[in-house]
Amino acid sequence: MSVWKRWLQQPQRVWLRRAIFQVHLWSGLALGLYVVVLSATGSALVYRRELVARFRTPVPVVDQAARPLSTDELRPIVEREYPGYQITNIKPAITRRTAVVNVYVERNGETKERLFNPYTGEDLGDAFTRGEQAVLWSVRLHDDLLFGTSGRYWNGVASAFVTLLCLTGAIVWWPGSARWRRSLIVRAGTGWRRLTWDVHSAMGAWLFLFILMWGVSGFYMGVPGPFTALVDYVSSPDPELMGDRPGDLALAWLSRLHFGRWDNVWLKALWALIGLVPALMFVTGAIMWWNRVVRKRPARNAAEARVAETIV
Repeated sequence: MSVWKRWLQQPQRVWLRRAIFQVHLWSGLALGLYVVVLSATGSALVYRRELVARFRTPVPVVDQAARPLSTDELRPIVEREYPGYQITNIKPAITRRTAVVNVYVERNGETKERLFNPYTGEDLGDAFTRGEQAVLWSVRLHDDLLFGTSGRYWNGVASAFVTLLCLTGAIVWWPGSARWRRSLIVRAGTGWRRLTWDVHSAMGAWLFLFILMWGVSGFYMGVPGPFTALVDYVSSPDPELMGDRPGDLALAWLSRLHFGRWDNVWLKALWALIGLVPALMFVTGAIMWWNRVVRKRPARNAAEARVAETIV
């Protein structure tokens, strides 16, 4: 039987497939924590705008009939609210929709930025709340691993390995021409070990394109040079067309698909839900590895010890 026929019918007997399985296994274990963190933060940040709006200090709308307090009128109000603090700046911020005053106070090197109602002098809260700080921290964790520009580059490199993990998983998934349909479904009542395998296999097959997209797009946003160079190579060099060339539009859509910040509420919810799949893939894969390798090792060692005793 040729290698190709063995691959189609009994891929488990092909040496190359076994080698690719080892690449998939160990790269998955090595990238596990990274995948879980990026998966969880990515799903949450689909709702980044909603989270920021939820945690932001509420500010009043513009009231054309009301007279805003002057700086001299607001200063004693702030001093009563923050005794012992020095007022360093009072900055009105009135737009077409909202009206608020940013007040900066300082004491012993500690600076606070507070929002005040320009009409009543009410202390509204922090200009940048802890909730907003948590969202920003999550953004930095997802985008650059909290390491700034260099972190974004290494994030892109790690995403390239996620792409490799996805492609090797697709190769390893193929069970043979007689059983491939079985690997697309999850069957209940088969025991938790078989259920774990079914979930890992079926999710990887049905959501392969999503996972591949996140890997490739993450690679692009961390290491954009190869992608933009390819677009320049295959597209018109006319500077007037920059941004509107097919390749430019494809890269723009790649970024949009990565973040999934859609206007449609159901599409956004779907993106957030599917965004958790890479984390679940790692969990199920780690469980399978533990059952097949780690748990069997003590039993194998015990069996070898019994054999050695009989020989002695």
